Amino acid sequence: MAHLTFPLPEGAHPTIQVGAMVHVGDVIGHISKKPVTSQTIPVAQILKFNPAKIFKHLKKTIGDTVYKGDVLAIKDGVLTAKKYIAEADGVLTGVNHHSGEIVIEQTQNEAKDLALHSLIAGTVEAIEPTHLIIKVQKTLEIETQNAPHKSFGGEVVLTDAKGAMQLSLSDVQGKVVIATELSDYTMSKLQTLGAAYFVVIDDTPETSSEEQLSLKNVNDMQTIIDFSPKAVYANATGNTIIFYR
Repeated sequence: MAHLTFPLPEGAHPTIQVGAMVHVGDVIGHISKKPVTSQTIPVAQILKFNPAKIFKHLKKTIGDTVYKGDVLAIKDGVLTAKKYIAEADGVLTGVNHHSGEIVIEQTQNEAKDLALHSLIAGTVEAIEPTHLIIKVQKTLEIETQNAPHKSFGGEVVLTDAKGAMQLSLSDVQGKVVIATELSDYTMSKLQTLGAAYFVVIDDTPETSSEEQLSLKNVNDMQTIIDFSPKAVYANATGNTIIFYR
């Protein structure tokens, strides 16, 4: 037997029990998040100064906490100074010296619950504050050229260029396609059919996609084929992908 670690995002509250069988996509808990809204403020236009000189007029820097009533920007005049006063609490997250705009992010007080879905199929071995330990039969860890832009997991479809053209909706929907060779046309077709992700030997400009990982060692593709995985999991924090069954 082998184990996989499934990190829990901040604010996650698992609702499953130790010993439970989970599948990819199962709801295993919820995540409490406070919605964040962004407000773009044209301070240069409001105070009538040159947008390129916005940093001269700002009284806050990126990352600063802003409270209602704070002076965000000021333009000195001959007799009086014009000020822009914050209308709500938030954080200054952006400054555009071309348009003279600033961005304030505001977090709502009331949290909303979002569903937490499992990206791994197996038996829950342990529930820790920051992660779940899920038991599977066997694992194979392979290095990739890059880290995925998001964590993903799912059942595996192993194919080659010829076989990929024959795949149907039921073959690939929600699954991860592992391909020895894949053209841009075929990848587009499989994405339309609902393929969740792709793992290929090497990417080219013609087949580059955000939903794609390339192997660091081209010989690892044969290792994957010989392993005959049932599913795969990749964490966005690392340059490895784990095949398992």
